[in-house]
Amino acid sequence: MRLGASRAYNGPAAGDPLALPLATPAQVAGLFTFVNYVTVPNAWTYGGVAMGLNPSAGGGGTLYTTNAPGASVGALQLPSLAAIRAGGASTSVAIAPVSLPNQGIGTGIGNLDVVGTLPDPVTGRVIVTETGAYDVAGGTTAVMVSAAPDFSSYGTGCAIDSSYYGSGVYPRHYAGCMSLTPAIWQPYFGRAFVAPGPGGVNGIEYLCWGDGFVGFEPANVSQVGGVEVPVNDFVMWPPGQEPPYWGVSSMCTRPNIVGSISGTTLTITAVTIPSIAPSWGTNSYVMCAGVTTAGACVVTGPLAVNADGTGTYSLGASFSVPQGPMFITNTTPAICPGCTGATCIGGDDLASLYEGPPGCAFFVPGTRTIATIRVHQYGPHYGSPEAGTCPSACDPGASSTNDPRRVQVDLADAKAIYLNITGGGAPNAVTPYGWAPFPNWNGVWGTCPGQQANAMGKPGWAVYDWLNQLLYATVPTSGGHFQIGVWAVNTVQ
Repeated sequence: MRLGASRAYNGPAAGDPLALPLATPAQVAGLFTFVNYVTVPNAWTYGGVAMGLNPSAGGGGTLYTTNAPGASVGALQLPSLAAIRAGGASTSVAIAPVSLPNQGIGTGIGNLDVVGTLPDPVTGRVIVTETGAYDVAGGTTAVMVSAAPDFSSYGTGCAIDSSYYGSGVYPRHYAGCMSLTPAIWQPYFGRAFVAPGPGGVNGIEYLCWGDGFVGFEPANVSQVGGVEVPVNDFVMWPPGQEPPYWGVSSMCTRPNIVGSISGTTLTITAVTIPSIAPSWGTNSYVMCAGVTTAGACVVTGPLAVNADGTGTYSLGASFSVPQGPMFITNTTPAICPGCTGATCIGGDDLASLYEGPPGCAFFVPGTRTIATIRVHQYGPHYGSPEAGTCPSACDPGASSTNDPRRVQVDLADAKAIYLNITGGGAPNAVTPYGWAPFPNWNGVWGTCPGQQANAMGKPGWAVYDWLNQLLYATVPTSGGHFQIGVWAVNTVQ
């Protein structure tokens, strides 16, 4: 292992963060306390993503973010926390937006996007991640750029040298929101991390992957091109496809049950992702490669069910499937009435096709939990093969009442992640142990968060202030404009 994550774990020690407790999904509701909104100059439209923060004591600081889709990025000066609490606070322009050209990020890529910024107090530079939208396997070769704090100069894009996948593999996976690692965690995970998420600019058609967590040293992002940045893949999912291209590598197509179907009876013999508490029952769905009978996969009710989710369930129609992986989800819609063919799949509680964009990740104060805030797309999405049969209410012009999006908080165990990697495990071996909806998410962002047309449609629409335990997040208003919501992040007791 490289960077800070090199020492073996021999049990808890005094002050050892790996001995801290986990935050429970039930505690998420009390984790965030809304403070107020901060207005943003009207000139900043369709931006508010790729957030990076240089915090000030007492709240506020310099917030790096985009002001338009693509590669235009600048900085806003945030007011103090006292001013935010008083209400009516506004940001001011600290650094006029600059359009970063393609600095060695790739060749022949259209729609270049800035998807992450990280002000680094040690080097005095700003690290920027960029990538090309809808670039599946071709142009993206480098993703990280080192820039002056005012973007008056910037280096050439650096490629990635992955601790697990090697050099030049999945480079665009490493473009995402970034943060400095808390001091107590740096010996394990390094001085900074990228939290590439499963969606947004990385949400390529038919491809999906889960939450990521990648350690790196910002000083290794050279201003000279051709220098690869060594990174530690603590959590990194390779892309996977929907059925019939089943595989265990991608989070959204990773089978979560083992079982069989006979007639209208589903028998689950094992739950392969046991850390997610199952609550399968009426109107859940079981997904199997090759199923074409409409309604056959609908679970009409439990028969004899155990606490761990194993047992027998009744199905809406009789059918048989070949021996192979199976998947069950308790979030509807997963398969729509009238949808035929193996592409009729939505997703589960963790990942799906056409996944929504991630906001940011941070270590929950007082715990060993890594929380990732993101838009989760758990149903059919506009533009996907199944959208023509069962479009969601979030799709342009849709008439359906389905609403397949929510803002949620994924919870991962830093100890399990660290021990897995130092023990020789693969970076897709540990899944989140739970999730919870972000408190009052639909009251803040509405029923369709994360649409590409608004200001939070790309990664990095939120940032965590590690100095003051605050969360700043983009909240779209109208006409491409946005404001910034501010939440206090409480220490879990």
